[in-house]
Amino acid sequence: MSASDTCPCCHAKRAKSATRCASCSAAIGEANRCARCLAYAAVIERTGGYVCGACSAPRERLPDTLCLSDAELLRALEPRPAERYRAIALLTALPWFAAAGLMRGVAPPFRWLFALVGALALVGLLARGQRAQRRTQRRRTFEIEQRIIGLAYQTDGVLREQDVSTRLRISLAEARAILQELADQQRAVAYGQGREVSEFRFGEARRTRAIRRRSQPPPTDSDQSS
Repeated sequence: MSASDTCPCCHAKRAKSATRCASCSAAIGEANRCARCLAYAAVIERTGGYVCGACSAPRERLPDTLCLSDAELLRALEPRPAERYRAIALLTALPWFAAAGLMRGVAPPFRWLFALVGALALVGLLARGQRAQRRTQRRRTFEIEQRIIGLAYQTDGVLREQDVSTRLRISLAEARAILQELADQQRAVAYGQGREVSEFRFGEARRTRAIRRRSQPPPTDSDQSS
């Protein structure tokens, strides 16, 4: 399976023409790629047009481009609490346990069968909730990474933990962890030692800006005369 057939966030199989991953709902496909920061991100509707969800640059909305409002974007980045999955699991398994307890006049194997079904339902739903939590967290991390790359483009490839925490409205600990993960992936270089990391430098964002500058056509004589 090639990389183009998988989601860059959760690595689930996807259709080549899909613009959203069916597994983790991440934005994928060239219709969602920003021409400025090169991140895969949905557009956010603003007054008078659309902006990139990663770097806030003006974006054109293509027919297959995902469009989100600010409220929808914030909701998509928040993982659901684990207590919700536990409550669903308990409500599903409780009738089976109750039925097993009320069947006193029935042969024990049947009561054990009801109790076993309830236990299996409880364990299965709890495991499914944990998988959903991990999938949501991977999606959140992926989305934040895309926005960090967009911020790095705006700051010429140099970011601090405090800047990421303030701009993305996330905790300083989460910003530090994701920035350190990007450094471990060699997508950024951390300057400092231990807890005294002062800044992270993204050479990819700096090279992208330089390439875009070099790709601009040279001024013509008519432009200089004007």
